Amino acid sequence: MSLRGLAGTPPMPAIVQAFNDLPDQPRLLSGLAPNRWHISIRHVAIPPEGYLVFIHQPDSHYVHVEGPLPAKDSSDEHPLQIDGLEATLIIARMLLNGFVKPQTGAPPLGRPSSWFTNDEAFGERVTGLLRWFGVQQESLLRMSKGWSKENEDADEDWNRLLRVLISRTI
Repeated sequence: MSLRGLAGTPPMPAIVQAFNDLPDQPRLLSGLAPNRWHISIRHVAIPPEGYLVFIHQPDSHYVHVEGPLPAKDSSDEHPLQIDGLEATLIIARMLLNGFVKPQTGAPPLGRPSSWFTNDEAFGERVTGLLRWFGVQQESLLRMSKGWSKENEDADEDWNRLLRVLISRTI
């Protein structure tokens, strides 16, 4: 497993430092909502098939994606083309990059005050690596399961984004 950066992302120690250097922001820049984010991995069946790190702000319905992570053959047990630890490392790097320097060229999102997910085991794996690599904000070293409404909102916004992606490939 290599700790070098993915194309377009800095190596892990550099991105962790950049993330730690972001200012604390308990509220979104607009001031209208808490700076808490839904994080999940979403499947995209559009060729080339793969997975995206889905970053969703439930109050504003702002969405951002990082990726893709390539998909394996559907006959394989694990859906990603990489082992679990390497996949988690790449996901953690993409997650931090999404807040520091988004792939889309959008302005940085800033450091969240907290985040949550629809999959607690996923959250534990990612935050375990973030802790090991030195993310310093204590509230970001855990990723609890979101409330039902938050997860439903994330699903709705994901489906909306997916429809846009599909319409652009037709």
